[in-house]
Amino acid sequence: MERDILMVESNADLPADAIIEMLLRLPVKSLIRYRSVCKSWYILTKSPRFIHKHQRKDHNTRLLVYCTFEDENDRNLEMSYFTFFLDEKLIDLSTKRLDNPPIMPVGFVGPYEGIFCLMNGNKYISLWNLATQELRRLPKCRASLPPHTTIHNSSAGFGLDIVSNDYKLVLILTLLDTKIDFYYDFSHIAVYNLSTDSWRGFRGFKLGRDYVCGRIDSTYWNGVCYWLAREEGENHVIISFDLSDEVIQEIESPCTPELTHGPLGLYDNSLSLIALDEIKKCYQLWVLKERCWIKQFTIGPFIEAYNPLGLWKNGEIFLESSDGQLLLYDPNAQEMRDLGLRGLWFYVHCFRESLLSIKREGKLLGGFDIPWHILGVE
Repeated sequence: MERDILMVESNADLPADAIIEMLLRLPVKSLIRYRSVCKSWYILTKSPRFIHKHQRKDHNTRLLVYCTFEDENDRNLEMSYFTFFLDEKLIDLSTKRLDNPPIMPVGFVGPYEGIFCLMNGNKYISLWNLATQELRRLPKCRASLPPHTTIHNSSAGFGLDIVSNDYKLVLILTLLDTKIDFYYDFSHIAVYNLSTDSWRGFRGFKLGRDYVCGRIDSTYWNGVCYWLAREEGENHVIISFDLSDEVIQEIESPCTPELTHGPLGLYDNSLSLIALDEIKKCYQLWVLKERCWIKQFTIGPFIEAYNPLGLWKNGEIFLESSDGQLLLYDPNAQEMRDLGLRGLWFYVHCFRESLLSIKREGKLLGGFDIPWHILGVE
C-alpha cells in the first residue's frame, strides 16, 4: 500500500490511504472517468498494482449469461444473446440484454482477469474486456497440419504465465485423419503471447490416449489451464497445460462410471468438478487438493436431473431445467431460485470487472453500454 500512497495527493479532509480505499470500491467505468481529476489518480489507476487490487475486490463480481433460444417466427432457427445481471448479489434479478456485442462467437472462453476470449473456431479470435469495452482482434492462427488431416474440434484456454508475467492463449486442435475417418494420433497445439502479439505452433503433442476435449473453454487456476476431456468411449480425464513450461499432463477424474461429468470450475481457491448421478438425481462437488480429489458435498435428490452449468460465489450451483429455466441452488440454505431466464441452453460466466487494457491501437467498441445509473453510479 505504501507505493500506492506515494502516487496519491492527500488533502485536508482525507488521507491518501482513505482515498485509495475509496477508489478501489468504484466500478471500472467511474475509475476511467475519474482519471481526468488529477495526474496522481491517472497514474494510480493505470498502475498494475492498483489494477490487480481492484480486480480482486469481491464487489466487482458479475454474472454474464450466453443464452440460446428458438426464434418466435421460425422454430428451426436458433438465436443467441448475452445478458448481464445488474445486481452482484443476484437479489435483484434485473438484467441488461447486450443486443450488440462485438461479435457473436461460436466459442466463448474465460474470463481471466475480466478478459474474455471470443472465438469462431480457430479462424477469428478476439480478446474482449466487457467493463472497459475494449476489443482486440488477434492475428489469425495459421496451423500447419499433417497431410490428410482436418480440424475436428478446437479447445482453448486463456490466462497468465506466472513466470514470464505474460498473458497467453492456448489452442488444442483435435485432428481427424480424412483417409481413415478417425482421430489423428497427435494433437496440434498453438500458443499466442499477448506481449509479442504472435502465435507459436507445437506439433507432435501426443496424449496418453486419443482424447477429445468436450467444451471449447477451459478453467484457469494458478498458471495452469484445465479441460475436461473424454476418450472415444466413456472414460474421462482432466487435461492440464502449464502456461509457463508449456507441458501437458493428465489428471485422473474422480468420477465412477455411474456419474455424469459436469463442468470444471473453482471452489475454495481450488479446481473443482460437479458430477451428476442421473439415477438418484443427486450432485457431488469434488475439489482437487494437492493432486488428490476430495468430495466436498453431495446435494439432492431433486425432482429431475438438472444440467449443472457452474458455480457462483459461495458454492451455489447454476442449474438448467429440462424446460429451459436457469436456476440457482444454494446448498447451505437448501433453496432453489429461478433467475428468470428461459432458453434452449445457457453458458454462465462469473467475472470480475478489470481495468486491464488490451488495446493495441486504441480500438474501442461501440454498440452497448452497461447501465451504471441503475446501479446507483453516476
